[in-house]
Amino acid sequence: MLRFRVPLAVAATLLAFAVAGADAGAHSDQGLLALTAEAAADARVVMLVATLKYANDGDVVPNAVVTATATDAAGASTAPMTLADEGEGRYRAELVLPSDGTWNVTVRSEDPAASASARVTVKTRPPSSTTPAPSSTLVVRPVDTETSEDDGPNLLVRGGAVLAVVLLAGGGYLLVRRRRVGGN
Repeated sequence: MLRFRVPLAVAATLLAFAVAGADAGAHSDQGLLALTAEAAADARVVMLVATLKYANDGDVVPNAVVTATATDAAGASTAPMTLADEGEGRYRAELVLPSDGTWNVTVRSEDPAASASARVTVKTRPPSSTTPAPSSTLVVRPVDTETSEDDGPNLLVRGGAVLAVVLLAGGGYLLVRRRRVGGN
């Protein structure tokens, strides 16, 4: 009976350590947030893409609340906006900034706690004039029918049709030949 007590005690001790250490595999309260902020070429729109992972194990964080704010050089800030959860720890939003200039965009998560920042510069193009430019001369050029740009696709269509006819004729010839050779 004594022989079974020692292994049983060792097994019970190992089981106790395993149960106590089960929390060791839990995610931490701290996160790592990676941010990409890309300004549109002609508008005050910034595309935000954030990736949120747990700091202790690098697992992605699903279903988190990730918010973004932007602050300009004068200290004016935008209202916080929530990024859309795209799954697998990715969050995305289009942030529309109220004015041109350089903005510091900050993205935050509270559970797990993480933040990241990026600096973007936005500038809108001046609006185009709605009045057409005055034109005093109308230039009319004759169309050269032999070198028209429309011949390119027509040549391809014609070439494809010719190729189809050749292939069909060749296939028909082979079928007729096979029947004659097989029938003799």
